[in-house]
Amino acid sequence: MIGWLDCTAGASGDMLLGAVVDAGVPLATLQDAVDTVAVEPIALSVESVTRGGLGATRVQVSAPRSTITRTWPDVRDLLINARLDEAVRTKALDVFARLAAAEARVHRVAAEQVRFHEVGALDAIADIVGVCAGLHALDLTSLGAGRVTLGSGVVRSEHGLIPVPAPAVLELLSAVSAPVWAGPAPYEMCTPTGAALLAAHVDRWGTLPTMNVSRTGAGAGRRAIRRRNGRMDSALTRWPSTASRAGRTVSAPTIATSTAAMPPKPIERRKTCGKISRLPREIPTVSPENATVRPAVVMVARSAVSTSPSAFGSSSRNLLTMNSA
Repeated sequence: MIGWLDCTAGASGDMLLGAVVDAGVPLATLQDAVDTVAVEPIALSVESVTRGGLGATRVQVSAPRSTITRTWPDVRDLLINARLDEAVRTKALDVFARLAAAEARVHRVAAEQVRFHEVGALDAIADIVGVCAGLHALDLTSLGAGRVTLGSGVVRSEHGLIPVPAPAVLELLSAVSAPVWAGPAPYEMCTPTGAALLAAHVDRWGTLPTMNVSRTGAGAGRRAIRRRNGRMDSALTRWPSTASRAGRTVSAPTIATSTAAMPPKPIERRKTCGKISRLPREIPTVSPENATVRPAVVMVARSAVSTSPSAFGSSSRNLLTMNSA
């Protein structure tokens, strides 16, 4: 089974948590993984919410306030000593290693000296370990994702105001050649945690491939963005690489994707009877020869963050869809 993430509205840890739970992963699976790592009690809870008029699942992380600033070696020791499934441990270590490397490049220090401020908090550890455990429970062989919306503007951090996209987000996604764009919302749409999780799990970037969807899930973040559906969608599907039909074997078509985002064409305008009319843009077509059908998990991200109730209304929402074998 493979998966696909629609990151139209960005990505964050809590959006992904909600997506995997709504797709059918028991909350207890995530809680058990988090409990093996956390040095302090962390509780996960689920609630049903709506984002842009659509239903979604929100996973809330309740953790005590901590004054501890953890370095990369500190977090690495926690993960190594935890009683995690080895596959989950490996992925969680990979996510934090990518974060440490990105922060090291941004601040011009050695990775071992990187101090995780926001990311090193207990709730961020819960996000990363929980998502790694949830995606592992889905038993995916491959995970794809579309273009990632990053947002624009500024965001407040431990170092003061920093630009959006955050430098660490750009470092993380550029390292895996992920297609990105700012999007229409002047907010942080993709967090460093979300970017690191994408970088560690996604092995192919491109549009949604042809698939037979078996189930879906929607995960919501805590922020509300008006006029935008803040959710992440994902789909899971299975299909054979070859199929026997009417006594003959037919190879499954494959979808060709590009790692570079295609820039939008400028809108052509012309005057007609004193009115401005828009000429329709050309719609690219996919033929059976260049289309791919294979098992997949699809996730779509809708706005991950928002802060202004006047500019944005509904919180972020993530959707997960699965295909039966």
